[in-house]
Amino acid sequence: GGWRIYRDGRAVWLREIDVIANGGRTGAGTPWWGPLGVVDGDRVIFRRAQLGRQTFLPHSLCKKVDLIKLVTGSDAAYLDFAVSRGVDGIVVESFGRGNVPPHVIPGIARALEKGVIVVNATRTGGRVLDEYGYEGGMLQQHRMGVIMAGELSAAKARLKLLLILSQYGPDGRPDPAEVARYFEHSM
Repeated sequence: GGWRIYRDGRAVWLREIDVIANGGRTGAGTPWWGPLGVVDGDRVIFRRAQLGRQTFLPHSLCKKVDLIKLVTGSDAAYLDFAVSRGVDGIVVESFGRGNVPPHVIPGIARALEKGVIVVNATRTGGRVLDEYGYEGGMLQQHRMGVIMAGELSAAKARLKLLLILSQYGPDGRPDPAEVARYFEHSM
C-alpha cells in the first residue's frame, strides 16, 4: 500500500483514506487512524507503522456481491431479490453499531440459509460491534452468522468480500468462519 502527502503536510496510508467531506482541502482523511506522519522541511517523518496488510489474488472477479443500503422502514425485499439473482455475498449498510430494521432480519436469515455470505457495515463511520441484543441489533445478527465489517465502509466491505469470494473460483464456496477471519482485521 502506498501513501500520500496532503498540502497541509499530513502523510497517510492510501488504504486508510475515507471521504469525510465533499470538497475543499480536507475532503478525504483518515478519521479512525490519524496521520501516518508529517512533512518537516525536506523529509517525511513517520510516526507509526502501516497496519496489517492482506493480499487477495483472485484469477478473476467471478462472484456476485451486492450492497444493500438500509433505511428506516426497510424490509427483506431487496435481500430476497439479491438471493433470487444468485448472489454469493451481500453487504448490508446498517445504522450505528450495525443495527438494522427488524423486518430485515427474516431476509438475512433466508440469505444465510441459502449459503449467501452476509456482511454488515455501518454507514456512521464507526465500527460494527455486537453489543445491542434487541431485534435487529448486531448481537442477534452475529449469532445468526452475519459477519461484522469492523471499521470498513460498506463500499470497501463489498470490494473486500468480492475479492475474498473470488479467490475460490466460480464454483468454490468458502467456510463463512474463514471469511469472518479476513474481516477481523478490517484493513
